[in-house]
Order: sequence, then C-alpha cells, then structure tokens
Amino acid sequence: VHNRILFGVANQWVLLRTVLESLGIVFDASRETIEAS
Repeated sequence: VHNRILFGVANQWVLLRTVLESLGIVFDASRETIEAS
C-alpha cells in the first residue's frame, strides 16, 4: 500500500514537471517571437 502511495506521488511530480516544461517551452517561444517583432 505504501509503495502505491509513493508511486502516485511520483506520478504527480512527473506529470507536473512535464506540464511545467511544456509551459516553459511555450513561454520561451512566445518571448522570442515578441523580441523578434
């Protein structure tokens, strides 16, 4: 049971990191576009 809880927490962190990385990529791309124009 304890392992399942840890696995769930780890899954949430992986998901969160993936979302944050995606947002960071989008943010960087939009910032470059603004600077270029």
